[in-house]
Amino acid sequence: MSSSHRYSSFFAAVAFFFCVSALGQQRFSVKFKVDSSLIIVPVTINGAGPYNFILDSGNSDMTVDSKLAAELNLPNVGSVTFVAAEGTAVASVVRLDSVLMGGAIARNINSTVMKQVPFKARGVLGEGFLRNFDLLIDNRRHVIEFESGPGPLLDVVFGERTPFLTHGVDQGRATSKRIIVFAHIFELGEQEFRLLLDSGSDTLLVFTRLGPNSRPQVSALGANNWRAHDTLAIHGLEVGKSSIRAATVVAPVVLPQSDVDGLLPTSLFSSIFISHSGEFVILNPSLPKASR
Repeated sequence: MSSSHRYSSFFAAVAFFFCVSALGQQRFSVKFKVDSSLIIVPVTINGAGPYNFILDSGNSDMTVDSKLAAELNLPNVGSVTFVAAEGTAVASVVRLDSVLMGGAIARNINSTVMKQVPFKARGVLGEGFLRNFDLLIDNRRHVIEFESGPGPLLDVVFGERTPFLTHGVDQGRATSKRIIVFAHIFELGEQEFRLLLDSGSDTLLVFTRLGPNSRPQVSALGANNWRAHDTLAIHGLEVGKSSIRAATVVAPVVLPQSDVDGLLPTSLFSSIFISHSGEFVILNPSLPKASR
């Protein structure tokens, strides 16, 4: 074989590789509904559905309700013990052959089983599925765009890349599949807060005392159900170089044990880009006109 032919074959192979890679980075899109600031998406399980699931970046795994697990005859592969407000509880773990949202599919995912999921949803789509993708949550258009790793979507999303942590320690046990960012709340002094980026929360929560300017409240607080809590109006929340000028922060009277200092709901931002492949987020990114 001549050297020119070898080189032409080499470059053809390289071109083919990048062509296949580009095709592999297909951009997916799904419309979502909003219920009490929570994102509800259609999800197909093992080819059945679609069912309404809560998109929850604050949940390390997936969850299905017990009736759906029975309907689909999902195989039990074990159990997990967790600490709830009422004490220690044990939940079954089932195996999902396939999970599909907006045309994108992930296979062989474990899911915990709950007796009932809030807001009449059939499950919770957590990081067990989401971590396979880079995704843009557009709260203005109620659209999620995503792709499996860096691809065309990353080329049109601009803004400060704020790194996040994926691991922590909760009650002496290592945690993973987390999106933890560092934040400052001006009204609460110099403390640096480790906040879990949480699309499954409808409230900005911190697990600390808010001081004498806070107001006590007693109510069923949305999906979080912190019945006794303090509230404080703030005028400065800063995550990296991104900031929110006005919000209400909530602190439960009974502070939970957690590997984070609070929850940062994605609903506070008009849009947010989460890069699991690069382990960074872009808050309120600049988007092309077609995505606005």
